[in-house]
Amino acid sequence: MDKNSSLSAGYTAKELWAKDDAYLTDHTFITRRDMRVEFGLSAHKTEQWLSQFEAEGKIVRRRSLHEDIFMKK
Repeated sequence: MDKNSSLSAGYTAKELWAKDDAYLTDHTFITRRDMRVEFGLSAHKTEQWLSQFEAEGKIVRRRSLHEDIFMKK
């Protein structure tokens, strides 16, 4: 997928959580940019997925100096 495209890769919640979970196993946190770059998501879809995972209690949002970071709960 073209990194400048506004289209998102299509994932089910289970598929994307598996990718997030694997990423968070190797990294302390994930950012919106990381999700867009790593998984081919648009900014809008990234926010939707992060909000959903946060609501489900899978991740927790923390504020950093420049942007939010998301860590496994």
